[in-house]
Amino acid sequence: MKYKNISALALTALALGMTACGGSNEPAEGPMENAGEKVDEAASETKEGTEEAADDVADAADDAKDDIKD
Repeated sequence: MKYKNISALALTALALGMTACGGSNEPAEGPMENAGEKVDEAASETKEGTEEAADDVADAADDAKDDIKD
């Protein structure tokens, strides 16, 4: 009888523990996740800014080349 009670208690604790740990498939939203998202956003903004700057330089070079031809 004593072992049945301990077994039932152990199974209940195990079930509660598994429910508490694995109830969602969504990623955790903690401080590291938020920091990672900010780094990703900053990298994307930097890439876009670099591409725009490269386009501006190319346009300026084309304008300068046209000015020399004229």
